[in-house]
Amino acid sequence: MPNKIILDTETISLQKPFVYDIGFIIVNENFQTLESRHFIIKQVYDNKELFATAYYSVKKPRYAKLLRLKRAEKIHYGRALQKIKFLMKKYEVNEIYAYNSSFDKRALEFTTNFYKVQNVFENKEFIDIKKLAKDLHNQIDYLLFTETYNKRTPTGRPSKTAETTYQFIINDPNFIEDHMGLQDCEIELEILRKVA
Repeated sequence: MPNKIILDTETISLQKPFVYDIGFIIVNENFQTLESRHFIIKQVYDNKELFATAYYSVKKPRYAKLLRLKRAEKIHYGRALQKIKFLMKKYEVNEIYAYNSSFDKRALEFTTNFYKVQNVFENKEFIDIKKLAKDLHNQIDYLLFTETYNKRTPTGRPSKTAETTYQFIINDPNFIEDHMGLQDCEIELEILRKVA
Protein backbone atom coordinates (compact mmCIF):
# COMPACT_ATOMS: atom_id res chain seq x y z
CA MET A 1 0.00 0.00 0.00
CA PRO A 2 1.31 3.46 -0.87
CA ASN A 3 1.87 6.40 1.44
CA LYS A 4 -1.17 8.58 1.97
CA ILE A 5 -1.94 12.20 2.75
CA ILE A 6 -4.77 13.13 5.09
CA LEU A 7 -5.82 16.68 4.31
CA ASP A 8 -8.26 19.15 5.82
CA THR A 9 -9.22 22.67 4.81
CA GLU A 10 -11.04 25.47 6.59
CA THR A 11 -12.85 28.01 4.43
CA ILE A 12 -14.54 31.39 4.68
CA SER A 13 -18.01 30.07 3.77
CA LEU A 14 -19.78 27.33 1.86
CA GLN A 15 -20.80 29.73 -0.92
CA LYS A 16 -17.34 31.28 -1.41
CA PRO A 17 -15.02 28.63 0.00
CA PHE A 18 -11.78 30.61 0.10
CA VAL A 19 -9.31 28.31 1.84
CA TYR A 20 -7.54 30.03 4.75
CA ASP A 21 -6.23 26.94 6.54
CA ILE A 22 -4.70 23.75 5.13
CA GLY A 23 -3.53 21.01 7.45
CA PHE A 24 -2.16 17.68 6.35
CA ILE A 25 -0.45 14.56 7.61
CA ILE A 26 1.52 12.20 5.39
CA VAL A 27 1.47 8.62 6.66
CA ASN A 28 2.94 5.32 5.54
CA GLU A 29 1.04 2.09 4.85
CA ASN A 30 0.89 1.42 8.62
CA PHE A 31 -0.58 4.88 9.25
CA GLN A 32 2.58 6.10 10.99
CA THR A 33 3.20 9.81 10.52
CA LEU A 34 6.01 10.69 8.13
CA GLU A 35 5.43 14.44 8.05
CA SER A 36 2.75 16.96 8.97
CA ARG A 37 2.25 20.65 8.23
CA HIS A 38 -0.18 23.44 9.01
CA PHE A 39 -0.47 26.31 6.52
CA ILE A 40 -2.39 29.53 7.17
CA ILE A 41 -3.12 31.20 3.84
CA LYS A 42 -1.76 34.74 3.86
CA GLN A 43 -4.04 36.26 1.19
CA VAL A 44 -7.19 35.26 3.09
CA TYR A 45 -6.03 35.38 6.72
CA ASP A 46 -4.47 38.86 6.33
CA ASN A 47 -7.54 40.25 4.51
CA LYS A 48 -9.37 41.54 7.60
CA GLU A 49 -12.72 42.18 5.88
CA LEU A 50 -12.74 38.78 4.20
CA PHE A 51 -11.56 36.80 7.22
CA ALA A 52 -14.14 38.55 9.43
CA THR A 53 -16.86 36.83 7.34
CA ALA A 54 -15.49 33.36 8.15
CA TYR A 55 -17.75 31.13 10.22
CA TYR A 56 -14.83 30.43 12.56
CA SER A 57 -13.31 33.93 12.51
CA VAL A 58 -13.41 33.87 16.34
CA LYS A 59 -10.48 31.43 16.15
CA LYS A 60 -8.10 34.18 14.94
CA PRO A 61 -6.40 34.45 18.38
CA ARG A 62 -5.76 30.68 18.30
CA TYR A 63 -4.21 30.97 14.85
CA ALA A 64 -2.10 33.90 16.05
CA LYS A 65 -0.82 31.71 18.90
CA LEU A 66 0.00 28.79 16.57
CA LEU A 67 1.91 31.17 14.31
CA ARG A 68 3.74 32.73 17.26
CA LEU A 69 4.76 29.27 18.52
CA LYS A 70 5.78 28.27 14.97
CA ARG A 71 3.28 25.40 14.98
CA ALA A 72 1.77 26.80 11.80
CA GLU A 73 3.23 28.74 8.87
CA LYS A 74 1.63 31.77 7.23
CA ILE A 75 2.20 31.36 3.51
CA HIS A 76 0.81 32.43 0.13
CA TYR A 77 -1.67 29.95 -1.34
CA GLY A 78 0.39 29.11 -4.45
CA ARG A 79 3.50 28.52 -2.34
CA ALA A 80 1.56 26.25 0.04
CA LEU A 81 0.40 24.14 -2.90
CA GLN A 82 3.94 23.91 -4.25
CA LYS A 83 5.19 22.67 -0.87
CA ILE A 84 2.39 20.09 -0.77
CA LYS A 85 3.30 19.00 -4.32
CA PHE A 86 6.96 18.64 -3.33
CA LEU A 87 6.13 16.54 -0.25
CA MET A 88 3.66 14.36 -2.16
CA LYS A 89 6.37 13.66 -4.72
CA LYS A 90 9.01 13.07 -2.03
CA TYR A 91 6.82 10.50 -0.27
CA GLU A 92 5.27 9.11 -3.48
CA VAL A 93 1.72 10.02 -2.45
CA ASN A 94 -1.06 9.60 -5.01
CA GLU A 95 -4.09 9.25 -2.74
CA ILE A 96 -5.60 12.13 -0.83
CA TYR A 97 -7.82 11.24 2.12
CA ALA A 98 -10.26 13.71 3.65
CA TYR A 99 -13.46 13.50 5.66
CA ASN A 100 -16.26 14.61 3.35
CA SER A 101 -13.58 14.95 0.66
CA SER A 102 -15.90 16.53 -1.94
CA PHE A 103 -15.98 19.69 0.20
CA ASP A 104 -12.17 19.95 0.46
CA LYS A 105 -11.74 19.19 -3.25
CA ARG A 106 -14.28 21.87 -4.22
CA ALA A 107 -12.74 24.45 -1.85
CA LEU A 108 -9.23 23.79 -3.18
CA GLU A 109 -10.45 24.07 -6.79
CA PHE A 110 -12.34 27.30 -6.04
CA THR A 111 -9.32 28.92 -4.35
CA THR A 112 -6.90 27.61 -6.98
CA ASN A 113 -9.02 29.06 -9.79
CA PHE A 114 -9.45 32.39 -7.97
CA TYR A 115 -5.70 32.88 -7.42
CA LYS A 116 -4.86 31.38 -10.83
CA VAL A 117 -2.23 28.99 -9.49
CA GLN A 118 -1.34 25.46 -10.57
CA ASN A 119 -3.79 22.81 -9.39
CA VAL A 120 -1.38 20.32 -7.82
CA PHE A 121 -4.29 17.99 -6.98
CA GLU A 122 -5.29 17.50 -10.61
CA ASN A 123 -5.34 13.79 -11.53
CA LYS A 124 -5.01 12.83 -7.85
CA GLU A 125 -7.61 10.58 -6.30
CA PHE A 126 -9.60 11.99 -3.38
CA ILE A 127 -10.85 9.26 -1.05
CA ASP A 128 -13.65 10.09 1.37
CA ILE A 129 -12.98 8.86 4.92
CA LYS A 130 -16.69 9.33 5.69
CA LYS A 131 -17.57 6.78 2.98
CA LEU A 132 -14.92 4.40 4.34
CA ALA A 133 -16.63 4.69 7.75
CA LYS A 134 -19.99 3.52 6.36
CA ASP A 135 -19.82 0.11 8.06
CA LEU A 136 -18.90 1.71 11.38
CA HIS A 137 -21.82 4.16 11.04
CA ASN A 138 -24.20 1.23 10.54
CA GLN A 139 -23.03 -0.69 13.62
CA ILE A 140 -25.60 -1.12 16.39
CA ASP A 141 -23.10 0.28 18.93
CA TYR A 142 -22.66 3.44 16.85
CA LEU A 143 -26.42 3.91 16.41
CA LEU A 144 -26.93 3.40 20.15
CA PHE A 145 -24.19 5.95 20.87
CA THR A 146 -25.86 8.59 18.67
CA GLU A 147 -29.24 7.85 20.25
CA THR A 148 -27.97 7.82 23.85
CA TYR A 149 -26.12 11.13 23.50
CA ASN A 150 -28.58 12.76 21.08
CA LYS A 151 -26.04 13.05 18.27
CA ARG A 152 -28.54 13.82 15.52
CA THR A 153 -28.77 15.80 12.32
CA PRO A 154 -31.43 18.54 12.09
CA THR A 155 -33.66 15.97 10.32
CA GLY A 156 -33.27 13.50 13.20
CA ARG A 157 -30.88 11.05 11.56
CA PRO A 158 -27.78 9.74 13.37
CA SER A 159 -24.89 12.20 12.97
CA LYS A 160 -22.00 10.94 10.84
CA THR A 161 -19.71 13.95 11.20
CA ALA A 162 -16.01 13.50 11.92
CA GLU A 163 -16.64 14.88 15.41
CA THR A 164 -19.38 12.35 16.26
CA THR A 165 -17.43 9.49 14.67
CA TYR A 166 -14.34 10.34 16.71
CA GLN A 167 -16.46 10.75 19.87
CA PHE A 168 -17.69 7.21 19.33
CA ILE A 169 -14.18 5.82 18.72
CA ILE A 170 -12.79 7.36 21.94
CA ASN A 171 -16.11 6.91 23.81
CA ASP A 172 -16.27 10.58 24.78
CA PRO A 173 -19.51 12.33 23.75
CA ASN A 174 -18.14 15.66 25.04
CA PHE A 175 -15.15 15.84 22.67
CA ILE A 176 -15.32 19.00 20.54
CA GLU A 177 -13.62 19.17 17.15
CA ASP A 178 -11.23 22.10 16.73
CA HIS A 179 -12.26 22.94 13.15
CA MET A 180 -8.64 23.81 12.43
CA GLY A 181 -6.71 22.13 9.63
CA LEU A 182 -4.00 20.04 11.27
CA GLN A 183 -5.96 19.33 14.46
CA ASP A 184 -8.86 17.97 12.41
CA CYS A 185 -6.46 15.83 10.34
CA GLU A 186 -5.33 14.18 13.57
CA ILE A 187 -8.85 12.98 14.39
CA GLU A 188 -9.48 12.03 10.75
CA LEU A 189 -6.32 9.91 10.86
CA GLU A 190 -7.64 8.10 13.94
CA ILE A 191 -10.93 7.43 12.13
CA LEU A 192 -9.00 6.15 9.10
CA ARG A 193 -6.95 3.83 11.32
CA LYS A 194 -10.20 2.44 12.69
CA VAL A 195 -12.02 1.88 9.40
CA ALA A 196 -9.27 1.11 6.86
